Amino acid sequence: MITVGLPITLQISSELIIWQVLNTFAAWLGTNALSAQAFTSQLQFFAIIPSFAFGQSISQEVGRAVGAEDFTYASRVARYGLITSASLVAIPTILLACHPEWLGAILTPEDVHPAILATARQILPLAAGTIIADVFRYGQIQVLRVSNQNITPTLLSILSLGSGLALSYLLAFTEDLNIVGVIMGTTISMTLAALSVFPMWRKYTTPEAYQEVKETVQPTRNTGSWWQSCRSFFTKQQRDPEINPLNIAEIQDLQEIQMNPERPMQP
Repeated sequence: MITVGLPITLQISSELIIWQVLNTFAAWLGTNALSAQAFTSQLQFFAIIPSFAFGQSISQEVGRAVGAEDFTYASRVARYGLITSASLVAIPTILLACHPEWLGAILTPEDVHPAILATARQILPLAAGTIIADVFRYGQIQVLRVSNQNITPTLLSILSLGSGLALSYLLAFTEDLNIVGVIMGTTISMTLAALSVFPMWRKYTTPEAYQEVKETVQPTRNTGSWWQSCRSFFTKQQRDPEINPLNIAEIQDLQEIQMNPERPMQP
């Protein structure tokens, strides 16, 4: 449980920290840059929910197929499912990135400042690239967890995204690209994160790899109730429930009932 939960905790925590730092960079660049960043985050909010949903559903379906020993189907779901989910997220994301006024009409007041909309128009295509790369990154990591590959993909992703912070700072403040540099560095780092995980995803999504996972997984022993599990942990033993044997009178009573079903059993 720890080997699965700890990498997930590290992944989510690192992503939250990175996004907070990026928002801080945008705040340093002024009100218009921060407002444009908030504007594009609305697009990311719409895209992140289906990407998480698709990633979870693909991993669950792959796990079910591996458990049923349908390794070919598991490989097909892992590979084509990722492409399908990325396509479903990419189509509306690209449309909204090409027409930011649609997003503005849906989510912001009519009197949105033209300067903010102009800045958002510059960075939305880059934000769309970040979203699409993130779908591939997250989907690959989720599928790899089915193959018990938890730590390495998470570390590769964290290192890639962490390097993107330095790149975003350099592009924004050293190269004077402002908020465009912040989003550009994020897009590049997210793409690198997806590409760094790709070799592992390709290796561990074959039918042979899933068959090996199935053969190496040990079945979990049912130890009974929670109290029995705790007691067996400390006593190093597990006793079967006691069964009181029937006495002679009860045995004779049961035999008579079998011969005469209408006769009630004596208490």
